[in-house]
Amino acid sequence: QYDAYVASVMKTNKEWYDNINNVLNTHLQGTVVDVGNGGLFTYDITKAEKIIAVDVAFKNIEKLKSFPNVEYLCGDARNLPLEENRADVIIFQLILHHITGKNHKETLANMDKVMDSAYRVLKPGGKVIIIEAVVLPFVEVLERVFYQANRFIMESFHKGLVFMFSRKTIRHFCKRFSVKAQNIPLGKKIDMWNGTKPDIIVLPSWMAYFRCYLFTATKHTSEAAAK
Repeated sequence: QYDAYVASVMKTNKEWYDNINNVLNTHLQGTVVDVGNGGLFTYDITKAEKIIAVDVAFKNIEKLKSFPNVEYLCGDARNLPLEENRADVIIFQLILHHITGKNHKETLANMDKVMDSAYRVLKPGGKVIIIEAVVLPFVEVLERVFYQANRFIMESFHKGLVFMFSRKTIRHFCKRFSVKAQNIPLGKKIDMWNGTKPDIIVLPSWMAYFRCYLFTATKHTSEAAAK
């Protein structure tokens, strides 16, 4: 789906990504681990001393190596291939809704693994920056009810299942952190199927069933403080 995402970032959803990156750039410092990056940097990579991009696969890896402060690692978000206390900042930019399972219970378990892995890799006082399209709680309930039906439909089109969370659920995933949330405007229009079929459903952003939030989850400086 890489080419579809690039088309979305550079075209229809450009204003949305610009709004994201205006906020994201203010959080970049030290060693940044960008999970689910795929080799696409929409933010200012010069803001960080080092960026470690982690994904299950990268396209045009030789071309990507032209960025001197970027390292590329193939790995799973549920078990980041990095040592403890390595990162100052960990970014999950519009990626959590892609981390699903065979059923809703497995999806929640996978998310717990993702956040536990991030906690392990993050330095004390470091931040996990989660940028997600979030839905109202009743929409999340409907997704759960029709989980298997949605999974069957997406697999029929050779696409991965997407499961979108509410703000409350994302805050629950970050229970080991101190969390702050802020809204990020979508822009004037939004491509609803940007990662699947770009430009098929383009709507005024007020009609979108989701909103975008940035969650700043700070790791406590001691386990005692976390408890």
